[in-house]
Amino acid sequence: MGNIGNSGYVSLVQFSVDPDYTLIYLTNNDNTTALDVVEKSIEAILLNRPYVLFQESKETSLTQEEISNYVGTYLLDVGVSIRVKHENNKLYATSENDEFFELISIGNSKFHYKDLEWITLEFSNENEIQTITIQNIDNVFQGTKQ
Repeated sequence: MGNIGNSGYVSLVQFSVDPDYTLIYLTNNDNTTALDVVEKSIEAILLNRPYVLFQESKETSLTQEEISNYVGTYLLDVGVSIRVKHENNKLYATSENDEFFELISIGNSKFHYKDLEWITLEFSNENEIQTITIQNIDNVFQGTKQ
């Protein structure tokens, strides 16, 4: 990744031998997060791996009962715990450094981090076991409520 000019323009060139492709990304925005999201998503598509497909979604409201079902600590398959808490009528999830991010409900037990739409969470309940699936740009993590 490199800057073009003084600031504000960012470029990224990605080469791959298997499969054989070259991708060139250019943006007139010096925020490299958006460029990273696009690059990793296209790479995942080309390599037939899971990826987050951005779709416009409307925030949905939740009942107090629904909110309370999600609250708790979830142990992920990579050995990391994610804590979901309810505060001021909103849901929050921890990151690895214990910083909380607001969760936005987009329906059917699916959420994304506020302002980080490429990080999605989906809760499910099968056979009395509550699980969570977290997907970011290029990783999928599974967890079970403790």
